[in-house]
Amino acid sequence: GGQPPRSNSSSNHQSLGNTITQRTAEATLFLKNIPDKTKETDIRSIFEPYATTANKKILGITLHASRGFCFVDFDAKLVVDAILRDVESSKEANKASGSNGEGSKFFIYGKFLDVGRKVQVDKGRGGGGSSQHRYRNRSASPGNGVYHKPQRGGGGHHHRRNSPRGGSRATGGPPQQQQQQQQQQQQPSQRNTGK
Repeated sequence: GGQPPRSNSSSNHQSLGNTITQRTAEATLFLKNIPDKTKETDIRSIFEPYATTANKKILGITLHASRGFCFVDFDAKLVVDAILRDVESSKEANKASGSNGEGSKFFIYGKFLDVGRKVQVDKGRGGGGSSQHRYRNRSASPGNGVYHKPQRGGGGHHHRRNSPRGGSRATGGPPQQQQQQQQQQQQPSQRNTGK
């Protein structure tokens, strides 16, 4: 009876997955040094004009003000490029005038936002990258099928240890059971090679 709703939720998950794949690390801003009273509307008012100018939009804002960081997802990398150029010129101007950034659009509640691109994902951890990484590892082992088979028969470790047939039976104890399971799995192939 409980099956149908469960499959329902999994299809929801898939559609959720699709929206995430549209977000790329290059098109996501990673903001640090955020004051804890910052609201999503504050972030939006700073960065949305860039998106609008480029005829693009903000896909989502993930704000963790209490932890001092925020992600802003855009639907195009060029918006992030424009923002980062602006941030750099603001920093240069601050340096030249000896200011701490006050009066700049990236200055919020007494702090100058640390604005960067969220490309850390490529180093191995993080949301969008994980599925790609999983694939990459899998294709790295050349024979896919071959790679998985030994794992099914008791972990591939025992395989190697028993390579002299029945060798581990002498040691007695649990390995024997493993040996029997493996023999059952291997019987067809033994029959072909043995006789």
